[in-house]
Amino acid sequence: MNDFDTSKFVLAVICKRNYDWNQTRQSLRYTSTRQCVECQKAWGKEYRPRYYAENQDRLQRKAREYHWENRDKRLEQMAEYSKTESAKASKIKHREQNKDSLNAKTRKWRERNAEHVSSYNQKHYQENLEYHKQRSQKYRQDNQDKISTYEKNRRQQNRDFFISINRVYRQTEHGKLVRLLNEQQRKARKCNAYIPYTANDIKARFNQFEYKCAYCGKQESLTIDHVIAISKDGKDCISNIIPACLSCNSSKYNREVYTWYAQQSFFDEKRWAKIQELLFDEV
Repeated sequence: MNDFDTSKFVLAVICKRNYDWNQTRQSLRYTSTRQCVECQKAWGKEYRPRYYAENQDRLQRKAREYHWENRDKRLEQMAEYSKTESAKASKIKHREQNKDSLNAKTRKWRERNAEHVSSYNQKHYQENLEYHKQRSQKYRQDNQDKISTYEKNRRQQNRDFFISINRVYRQTEHGKLVRLLNEQQRKARKCNAYIPYTANDIKARFNQFEYKCAYCGKQESLTIDHVIAISKDGKDCISNIIPACLSCNSSKYNREVYTWYAQQSFFDEKRWAKIQELLFDEV
């Protein structure tokens, strides 16, 4: 039984190179040309590299022209081929054998197309925020020592730069909130009263009071005030925090909030109702 396509191939007289197909004393030949299949392969291996070397520029130009003239068809063919196991294995092997040259080529291309690369990366990041977040978290978890060493060296090598940007940052609204937050959390940890919250939580709380003192309504010298003082078993958590000016915070100290507030000349029922609504309803 023949195990070849009889519409394309045929067994005929043995060729000059004596290629014997399966010990039949015959050669496998193309039906259309009657040429020996093995002879054609041998000829191609010998002739094609030399022909390509002599006509490389012309062949590459023709290939590019054909590709652009049949772009949709070629892209479809390439997409189908790339899904095959043969293509995947070939790609892996090629990258392993040409790793350095491919990396150098990629770097040069990215340098020449820096604006395009930046625009694409930004678009991809915005469209895949969750993916990038998870990828970043995984990388940081897997490379904690490496990142720590890199950051330490970077800060040492650029010490003056980091001092200057930190100085500027401390004067910003967010920087002031972070500093207040750190001071309060440090004190609370000493009393074992700290329940984690972030600078964004503080910012949201201050926004709820329009960056005004929750007691008197002033906007100057705002601080973080614990409605129930930590020294009176209050917790350092967002549900026990409101913005207060330095004067009100100092005057209140660790007294019971309503007892103190009701005695003040600036006592306001609406502000007190807002404090109760935002804080006590959360507890």
